[in-house]
Amino acid sequence: MLGTQGVKAFINALQARGIKVYLLSGGFRELMLPLARYLDVPMDNVFANRMLWQWDEVTMMPTKLVGFDDSEPTSRNQGKPEAIARIRDRNPYNTVCAAVGFCTDFYMCRVVPRGQKDLSSTIYQYIYLVNVVQVVMIGDGVTDLEAVQIAGGADLFIGYGGVVVRETVKAEADWFVTDYAVLEAALKRFKVAMIGSGAWACAAMTLASYNARRENSTGLFSEEIHMWVRERDVEGGKLTDVINKTHQHPRYLPGVDLGPNVVANPDLLSTVKDADVLVFCAPHQFVRGICKQLVGKVKRDAIAVSLIKGMHVRAEGPQMISEMISRYLNIDCSVLMGANIASGIAAKELSEAVIGYNDRQHAILLQKLFQRDYFGITLVRDVAGAEMCGTLKNIIALAAGMVDGLGLGPNTKSAILRKGLDEMRRFSKALYPSIRDSTFLESCGMADLIATCYGGRNRLVAMEYTKAIMVRRQDTLAKQKD
Repeated sequence: MLGTQGVKAFINALQARGIKVYLLSGGFRELMLPLARYLDVPMDNVFANRMLWQWDEVTMMPTKLVGFDDSEPTSRNQGKPEAIARIRDRNPYNTVCAAVGFCTDFYMCRVVPRGQKDLSSTIYQYIYLVNVVQVVMIGDGVTDLEAVQIAGGADLFIGYGGVVVRETVKAEADWFVTDYAVLEAALKRFKVAMIGSGAWACAAMTLASYNARRENSTGLFSEEIHMWVRERDVEGGKLTDVINKTHQHPRYLPGVDLGPNVVANPDLLSTVKDADVLVFCAPHQFVRGICKQLVGKVKRDAIAVSLIKGMHVRAEGPQMISEMISRYLNIDCSVLMGANIASGIAAKELSEAVIGYNDRQHAILLQKLFQRDYFGITLVRDVAGAEMCGTLKNIIALAAGMVDGLGLGPNTKSAILRKGLDEMRRFSKALYPSIRDSTFLESCGMADLIATCYGGRNRLVAMEYTKAIMVRRQDTLAKQKD
């Protein structure tokens, strides 16, 4: 395995998909640990023979090999099936794991709910799982075949001939490959679509496009990301043509590179075709119309994330944007909220955000799509709380802008922020009692409120409006005195 090309990349690709990796070997643990470290496999996930030594009491150095640790399953015949059984016992049915064996033995374990088809890889494309850990083994030896054939062993065998081709293994394998790159290429890649092209959408695209590019990732996402853009004429031609040529949006964040793998698309349905991840970042007043167009046009197993700060106000009561998306499209929708002024993100300033989620696995995938070294993301199981923070903070920003417009100092502004945050919390919980108080102390709450009240557009508008009102009032008073 040490001389096998592509195994590290393959293991990293599996781990990026949330699959635990185990390393199995009939060799010695002392020799396997450096390899495990190189492959980024945790030490506790290594099954290998362990030497037992006699130690010198003075020098505390080993002086004599006295035997082997019989508790390791790989120290005896048919040890691989026993190791696989231990892996099954170690992982409950609702986890995803994989185990790698030395000498190119490779075990992959994956779990999906009863009756649901697992499409994460073509390896599993025709396997239906029934609430158990499913194990796929990759190996090049006869003992690897035996590990599949013995009850309790692996469920599927992939023969590997990259080092040596054994005809028995090749003949009896469910799938035979000679390059780990073939297996890596078979892993599912999530196709991403961006619905929206404003300043925040463009800033978010700089994050997603970077993480989707092959040189920066483990191939978890398809490299090309389509971004829905409302077509219009701009200097240089059609807007989509300009974006696709320059990789910049001439109106929003000019001079900021969106990424060479971003494709501006004027057709909404074409943008979302076959997409696994839908990123909504359009003005909130247009989302209902967008969703109506997308009904029946998106994949049934797609997921969505809303970056939209706002809500739909109806006669029967307000509706969160994520709720609207979920109801129209019948898919899970998370939210990404935080102190995220677009120009700061585009400039790669240190920032953070929160992903409010219902399904943690979806949130982890979205975190990998957007997180960068300068853009940290925290996962919070509170969609309503995170989204309400992003919706209500602009109201407080108006008050903060009025404070600035009146020329009042930090004492007044801090009082507005503190009281405003408390009112945001109480109002949100009145609408959605399940909202957590702690969510308001996350980036989507306190941090976003501070950023908006000092640098947001709503604060600026309220400040200038207040200044104008004060000037007009002074002019009126001056005229009255005259």
